[in-house]
Amino acid sequence: MNLQISGHHLEITPALRDYVTGKLERVTRHFDHVIDVSDQSDEQVAQWAREQHIDIAVDLMGHTGKSRLGIFARRAAPVQVNYLGFPATSGAPFVDYIVGDRWVTPLDQSASFTEKLVLMPDSFQGNDDQRLLAQSTPSRDDLGLPASGFVFCCMNHTYKISPMMFDIWMRLLSNVPGSVLWLLGESDTVVRHLRAEAVARGVSPDRLVFARRLPYEDYLAQYRQADLFLDTLPFNAGTTASDALWAGLPVLTQVGHTFAGRMAASLLDAVGLPELITHDAHTYEQLAFTLATQPEQLKVLRERLSRNRLSAPLFNTRRFTRHLERAYEIMVERHKQGLAPASFDVPPIEDPAATKLSV
Repeated sequence: MNLQISGHHLEITPALRDYVTGKLERVTRHFDHVIDVSDQSDEQVAQWAREQHIDIAVDLMGHTGKSRLGIFARRAAPVQVNYLGFPATSGAPFVDYIVGDRWVTPLDQSASFTEKLVLMPDSFQGNDDQRLLAQSTPSRDDLGLPASGFVFCCMNHTYKISPMMFDIWMRLLSNVPGSVLWLLGESDTVVRHLRAEAVARGVSPDRLVFARRLPYEDYLAQYRQADLFLDTLPFNAGTTASDALWAGLPVLTQVGHTFAGRMAASLLDAVGLPELITHDAHTYEQLAFTLATQPEQLKVLRERLSRNRLSAPLFNTRRFTRHLERAYEIMVERHKQGLAPASFDVPPIEDPAATKLSV
């Protein structure tokens, strides 16, 4: 089976972008052929793909900057797939499938997608279980954090922070003495405006701490100094949530109504922490307060995450790969049988090496 991957965009932090760039050689050496078509027109690329009898074309970009949906509009392959880079339907009649799971693309929402739904058995998100964390953990002082006190954390892009979510966070700071909120300091303007919004809600601007850019392995290691990751809504953490979980930091999320608002729930379910999935703002706020003021409850979750990290489906790269390969095989099999695209569940593959999740 021939598989073409088109695009190179994911919503990632600067640290992860450095990591991806540095690991490009590791990825490409596993392919028989890597062809750069960036200087070719959409028509040229689509024609080349048809001449090569490509079975599946996978779009990793969707409606994002420098996307190449025109390649797919010209039907580069008989089976075309929307995956990962754009957490929503493409809305395009020429994209046949979207890869999701029971959380981000539930069958009862199929009418909201132009694509047919492919439900992965664990999570839609693939993860690299070879990611390294720096062995040394930076001190709180090095990170600009206070020597003591609870550290709420959110390293999502700051454009994901809604007024409603910020209101909740400021109430948490007010109700948890000595706590701070650790955010991504993307620019001086971002820092200035968020601190002003904190003041407007009666919170000292010093309670907001802003992270600086670090190499990827150090970026992951710094999560060890946080106590709880607070997710955003209506646009959840995706890659950033899996970064935090990989580093051992629990993530608290509220489930939304769209793919983008249900990503963290998918990740938490696949790593064995479903109780950190909340379904309304009040429960989200109350659980964050409970975990910040009852350290034994948070300790239990952190210890379970530590036990599950290397065995959970979320971070089992081999298991995920086999499931994704099976998904592609089913798509191609349907096409070769003359069947129209249809939604389906990817059957879970028994993996003797996989360990059951700890509870």
